Amino acid sequence: MASITVQGSEDILRELRRMESELARGVMRDAAMSGAGIIKEAAGQNVPRRTGFLSRNIVIKKGTITGESATVSIGWHNRAFYGKFSEYGTRNMRARPFMQPAADKQGDKAQNAALDTLRRKLWPGG
Repeated sequence: MASITVQGSEDILRELRRMESELARGVMRDAAMSGAGIIKEAAGQNVPRRTGFLSRNIVIKKGTITGESATVSIGWHNRAFYGKFSEYGTRNMRARPFMQPAADKQGDKAQNAALDTLRRKLWPGG
């Protein structure tokens, strides 16, 4: 599993604090989901394939979302439980990680996508 936490700079936080809390949480959720989508896509490309089932079952799970920060996790759906065996390995199988390398490689791009979403939502014309 990988996760992404989005927090804004002072100007972003100032704007979020001016909004109604439900609206601010929605903006933060959208930002976190846009960043997580980048990692999800990269993980889907990295995943070991035989049938493609695991890559189709990589999901974004909502975590803690407030008006000032949002954390979401990227992992696999329960029906693709064997994703953990590929990611971490077992006693009889070497690890073939796909999630953590995706997060490591695309983390900066994901953060930038989240911040871009925040800016677009807070300052639509700017």
